[in-house]
Amino acid sequence: MYAQQWDWIRSPDNRFAGLNWTWSDSLGNIYNCLAYPDNVQVQHSKKYADTLNNLPDRYRSGNLIKSNKRGKLLWQAIFWGRPIEMSFFNDNIYLLCRFTRSEFIAFTFGSKTLDLTSNDGSREYYFLFKYDKSGNQIKSSPFFNTPSSYTATIGNLIVKDENNIFFGISCVTDKKNDSINFKNKNIYISNDKIKYPFLGYLISTKLDGSLNWSSGLSSSVNLNTLSINNDILTKLSIDYTPNPQLYSDDIITQYDLQGNLINVKRIDRNFDRFDPFQSLILGKDGNYYLFGRVDDTVKIGNKIIPITKLKPINGQYYSYPIIIKMDQNFNYVLHWTFPNFKTSIGTGVIDKLGNIFTSLGFRDTVIINGISYFNSNNLLPSRVLFKISNSGKIETTIVLPSDISLNGLFFHLWLDKKDNLYCDGVVSNIYNDLLVNIDSFYLKLGNYGYTSFQAKYNNQKLQLKNKILYCKNDSLHVVADTAYKKFKWIIDKIVYWGTAIKPQLSSYGKYYVSLYGYEDDSVTSLHNDSIMYYQAPKAGLMVDKQKICRYSSIKFTDNSLIEQSLGSSIKGFLRFGDGKDTVVTKSNKSMLIPHQYTDTGLFNVQYIMQHKNCLDTIDLLKLIQVINSPKSDFSILKDKSCTPVLLKLKSNYTGYYDSMIWFLDGKQITSSKISDFQSKINQSGTHIISHQIFGYGCSNSTKQTLKLFEGFTTTDSLICNYATITNNTSILLSWNKHPAAVKYNIYCGSEFKTTRDTFIIINNYNINRQSYNFIVKGIDTCDNMIKSNVANTIYLNGIAEDFNKNSTLNWTPYLYWYKGIKNYQLQCINSRTETWENVTIISSSINNFIDHHFIEGHLFSAGKCYRIIASENNSNYNSTSNEFCLEYNPFIFAPNSFTPNNDGINDTYQWSIPGARSFKIAIFSRWGNKVFESNNIIQNWDGKYMGEICSDGVYLGKIEIVSETGKIYYLNTTITLIR
Repeated sequence: MYAQQWDWIRSPDNRFAGLNWTWSDSLGNIYNCLAYPDNVQVQHSKKYADTLNNLPDRYRSGNLIKSNKRGKLLWQAIFWGRPIEMSFFNDNIYLLCRFTRSEFIAFTFGSKTLDLTSNDGSREYYFLFKYDKSGNQIKSSPFFNTPSSYTATIGNLIVKDENNIFFGISCVTDKKNDSINFKNKNIYISNDKIKYPFLGYLISTKLDGSLNWSSGLSSSVNLNTLSINNDILTKLSIDYTPNPQLYSDDIITQYDLQGNLINVKRIDRNFDRFDPFQSLILGKDGNYYLFGRVDDTVKIGNKIIPITKLKPINGQYYSYPIIIKMDQNFNYVLHWTFPNFKTSIGTGVIDKLGNIFTSLGFRDTVIINGISYFNSNNLLPSRVLFKISNSGKIETTIVLPSDISLNGLFFHLWLDKKDNLYCDGVVSNIYNDLLVNIDSFYLKLGNYGYTSFQAKYNNQKLQLKNKILYCKNDSLHVVADTAYKKFKWIIDKIVYWGTAIKPQLSSYGKYYVSLYGYEDDSVTSLHNDSIMYYQAPKAGLMVDKQKICRYSSIKFTDNSLIEQSLGSSIKGFLRFGDGKDTVVTKSNKSMLIPHQYTDTGLFNVQYIMQHKNCLDTIDLLKLIQVINSPKSDFSILKDKSCTPVLLKLKSNYTGYYDSMIWFLDGKQITSSKISDFQSKINQSGTHIISHQIFGYGCSNSTKQTLKLFEGFTTTDSLICNYATITNNTSILLSWNKHPAAVKYNIYCGSEFKTTRDTFIIINNYNINRQSYNFIVKGIDTCDNMIKSNVANTIYLNGIAEDFNKNSTLNWTPYLYWYKGIKNYQLQCINSRTETWENVTIISSSINNFIDHHFIEGHLFSAGKCYRIIASENNSNYNSTSNEFCLEYNPFIFAPNSFTPNNDGINDTYQWSIPGARSFKIAIFSRWGNKVFESNNIIQNWDGKYMGEICSDGVYLGKIEIVSETGKIYYLNTTITLIR
């Protein structure tokens, strides 16, 4: 940040000139209240000099002065009295002045005279003056007066409008009953507790001095700061006690515009002496900022700010500056501290980005960002003005060395509406013709004892005009405020002058630019930037003909040249002259760009090639001439999108024409003069329909694409190949694919499933219960439908007969093969190898079979499993039935006699029971005695009972058999024992 200009007001030696309440309007003009000077000079930027003469005694008057942003004095307005507070509203200035009886006998303002010779008991009188922006006093009002026993301190005057003027009063009285007297009401104050307390009041009045309301703050309150935010009145008060051993705290109170208290925030400070915060500032970013000093902990609400207590120097503690950031509810957000001894912080300002500008006054040494600044004159403070970014970074701006010390600790800072930063202050102890370097700019102060100065810090625009990419013959332009008179450029060590320049650069690439702005003969600002110097492409364009018919296509050839350094492709912008422009992506190859003109006339064609910001433009040497022509335009009507389709072609042109012709796939299908045409198309696929029209000596044509899908014809059908059972669980259905079908619906009765394949596996039918009939229906794109032959599953069942000697099998025939059934193959499972074996071939006209070898013990254990396979004539298609397993009916093979005589022949009673899962046998004598019992199917009876040989005779056998399926059989037999 650079000091853009320095203006100063100087007074004779040993005379004090004070600046107060400086303000800037939207045009950059500066307004000051210059208090108590006489014969003061105002100097501006080494060019202007104005003198404020004939001012009254310095104890009784002052001047309002206005200067422009160049520092020239525009007007001065003399005022009487001591200025107390000043406010600005709607470009008007409101000045509150105080008059003391000891200083005035009578005072005249406007048409009114205040006579102070009469003793009304008042000590001080306050008046409010209103000035317009031209310095004219347009209103003056007596505001209030105070008793002789009363001492008042006025805090921040704020004018929201002329019916809502706010300020604070802190007063001291030694009486129990005193009053502050307004036009329409008195505020009574009393002292009945503490001798000489501070009594605080928040005041709202009108411009004429009428009191709206007042709010008593505390019996021990000193008002400090007042500000307005969103119609809410906010102020900072200091709560303290005359006892120096007790701590002091700050109280932030918030009122609405009617004087109602809406918020209180206490700031606890563990201080051992009265050391208030300097000010409470409302930032443009909406946050509140508290400026002051601390030497120990600070607590806001329930949050303690982390501050390390400093070590004492020579047994004494020093406080150090702090800035506390708070939100709209005064909750602690962030803080910045400056742990340097013997420093004080000034009032701050905050721009809209949240950057803080403030100053530190220091007497010995201050350290900022690791840099030490030393003041050799320990009796007078030096000054450092710095910026804190919203990220918390401290950026030092200006440091005044000890040779130029400030009488007082603080700069006065303010921002205008464009966030330009201003400051002023009072400089004392100036040496003769001292030249001080401040950020490369100079402030010259003459031989004067006391001088007030102002400085404006640069926030003006000084930059390149959106030009970081530079091409050959391009110009670089300045964006700057009007205060700059001339500009100097330095590019590649070459100096250029002017607001716009065309630098001559030797090669392509990056260049650094230094831009200097001058308000007079010296540099006041510097802007550094960089540019990229690029090579421009070479635009080229050709056309196949200059004269064309309306609605006809014309072809432009792009033959632009692109240097290899520009990359593989760049953008081109082709203007055809008829408002229908196009963007072209251009490569190194030539390319054709077609266009159709729909209006007649002459058209200028322009082609612009662009790389980055580098352009090259070419205009066709001759204009394009477009003559009148009928317009080729037609509609295609069709009854459906599937072939065969009836196609209807209709011309949409209704004007004059000589003839027209229709084309289908490049072949002429009509003679001339036929505007409408219809034809049947059987072939699917993509067809090109063209229409050519003639008239006015011109012809043009258009074409449209017609896409037709293959559809079913009236003779189409669908063939179902087979329905077969797989894994004895699922039904597999297969059919031939039809090229026009887009999907297939499979029906079994009213139930159907959909697929796009040519087969389907169905799992939810009970194949061991019945046969199922299926029909497949094909669907084309137009939802036309064809259906297949019936495909049925084969259902096989049967029974066992003649004590398992035979089994009879029956099955449902396979009925619907187009080629008919060749035969049936009967198969059964070998229980030992668990494989299917062929039993016999059966004629296609027969659907039953008797198996005379049903009971075969060497092959089958509990029964027999069968299946039937049907085969189609002259094809490989088969259909397999369900697997049907038929169990043996249980029965016993046993002799009716045996001879247990140990001759090796029939010595035991033996039995065999096919089809039994479990078995029990009990043998009884003719007297009913049980002589044998067993559940072992392979155990024999040896004719003994308990080891004793049974006698000859007839015995009864009772047998219980459980079959493989769990069915129970009971059998009785007789057994003859012979010896």
